[in-house]
Amino acid sequence: MTENATPDLKLHFVDKPVTGDIRASVIEPCRTVGRPIFFSVLIMLLSFVPVFRLTGREGKPSAL
Repeated sequence: MTENATPDLKLHFVDKPVTGDIRASVIEPCRTVGRPIFFSVLIMLLSFVPVFRLTGREGKPSAL
């Protein structure tokens, strides 16, 4: 998300330090990548569901 917002900030502020309210410059780039980031995290979480559903011996850590 940061990498997507950086070019817009550089275009707006050029070589000056970034000051003030930058929400207007950052909201649109964040919206662009927000949905793909959400779905990639959702897919990663869903991939762990079978592991958490394990029961019985296979779901318990082995005793030493």
